Amino acid sequence: GPRVGIWRLYDIFDEVGVPASCTVNGILCERHPQIVTAAAKRGWEMIAHNYIQTEFLVNYRDDRNKERAVIQRVVDLIEKTTGRRPKGWLSSSLRCTVNTSDICKELGLTYHCDYMNDEQPYLIHTDHGPLVSIPYTQEANDIGMFLRRNLTATEAFELWKDEFDELYRTGEKSGRIMSVGLHPHIIGRAFRARAIREFLQYAKSFDGVWWATREEIAEWYLQNHRSHIG
Repeated sequence: GPRVGIWRLYDIFDEVGVPASCTVNGILCERHPQIVTAAAKRGWEMIAHNYIQTEFLVNYRDDRNKERAVIQRVVDLIEKTTGRRPKGWLSSSLRCTVNTSDICKELGLTYHCDYMNDEQPYLIHTDHGPLVSIPYTQEANDIGMFLRRNLTATEAFELWKDEFDELYRTGEKSGRIMSVGLHPHIIGRAFRARAIREFLQYAKSFDGVWWATREEIAEWYLQNHRSHIG
């Protein structure tokens, strides 16, 4: 992943000319800052993603102050490394608590990615104001696709294509978000990489696709959510 896969992904996205949103563990900023700054220099957004992958927020479900300290630490590390404060949060293994959204809003974040119950953004009402839910995915995700279902690169491309085609069709009436979960040590392997390259090339051939960051989606939704019937 950090030696080969991430750099292969940078090359693929550079070739196709689309941005990505990067979930970043705080420890990566300390041990491999060059990986984080390489993404930041490309204009990609950083999403705070726990200090270390094996630490779960649910461990602190009864200690709000400890959970807040974990989130604050990661946000601060990303800002120190890139010069820009992240605006979003994704919990390791999506294991958030009932306090996570409110803490995110308290710390100035605008969106939360842990909930996968919609294809569109929606508002989460917290004690500190509205936060936007922008869904992540486990289905169109290379962990499940390659490590659990043993898909080939060709099958992975077809899965992403089918997802895109249906969302593009329904998006003519009301916009949809397509989230693709990638991990450099998985999709970055040479025999799998063509799946994401070919999918990006395919999706780029369609008009009217907004290649937005999650921050951009959140900002748009905060301004326009009143027109969204939920």
